[in-house]
Amino acid sequence: MAKATLKCPNCGQSVEVGEVECPHCGVNLKTGESYEERIKKAKGKARHRERLTGGLYVAGAVAFCLCMFAGHQYQKKVEKVLGSRPDLFAGWIEEMQQIRDLTTAGDRLAASGQGASADVTYAQARERATTLIQELGKTADRIKLDDTYSPNPRALAPGQVAYDKRGTKRLLNNLKAKAEFHLSQIPPAEIAE
Repeated sequence: MAKATLKCPNCGQSVEVGEVECPHCGVNLKTGESYEERIKKAKGKARHRERLTGGLYVAGAVAFCLCMFAGHQYQKKVEKVLGSRPDLFAGWIEEMQQIRDLTTAGDRLAASGQGASADVTYAQARERATTLIQELGKTADRIKLDDTYSPNPRALAPGQVAYDKRGTKRLLNNLKAKAEFHLSQIPPAEIAE
């Protein structure tokens, strides 16, 4: 039985029915694309993929640099604020460290099987954290009304130093957020039976 054939639209050679491309010239019999055209398209897609990948790397590097720059600017602002009002923040930073120490001590007590002592320690940490959060909130609200920040240095009392009110308030709110997060991480009190 002879196989059915048809003529290639490109080169005119006979090709078996069912073939996808002409074995003589490489033309795709369904689409009419030549072998060279298919190669060019494939290379174009690869180049496009390379450009896209390269663009993603560049975008990632730019985003990383922007984050680093923003972090550096924030650090400079924090240092400036802390430098202008060290008296305002020293006690609260120390209190946050003591709350962390209490929580760590409670964790050690709980791990050693002293649940009642751990609950007492956690309760102290929760109470101190709650008080700290309230104090930080009140101080941030008071800063709105504080006259020590003034664009006119003559309005300040002798020996009084102007400070960055907005930066100070932002730093207080950040400390408050850290204290709230730490409070949420302190285990709840167990019900003694």
